Amino acid sequence: MSSTHSNTSSRIQMDQGIQQLLIAERQAAELISHARISKQELLKRASRESLREIGFYRKQRAHIYGQKLREVTQIEQFQAKLDIDQKEKMEKIDKYYNKTKETLIYYITNQTLDAPIKSHINAKLMFDK
Repeated sequence: MSSTHSNTSSRIQMDQGIQQLLIAERQAAELISHARISKQELLKRASRESLREIGFYRKQRAHIYGQKLREVTQIEQFQAKLDIDQKEKMEKIDKYYNKTKETLIYYITNQTLDAPIKSHINAKLMFDK
């Protein structure tokens, strides 16, 4: 009987050992399951945060781009206005020149040919001595 008792005792110990292993295996499976869930939640949170940061960065860059585009457009519009103003003024100058050139040439010619030649004041002082 002692062999039966010893057999039963070792079988009970073995059954208890198997139960402990099964319990440990279940606990390990639960830990792994919780770790996977935590990992998934962490990845989802990181993804949401990165998408939010990307959105913020895009808005920021779009704002900066808009500012620079407005600045360039204003500069281009200003340059176009300057070009138009310059063209208008050059046309006025050309028109005025074409209108008055004959009169101006006549005036200059008459002043140089018809006006009496006067000696310079310094020359008078030099000869008067």
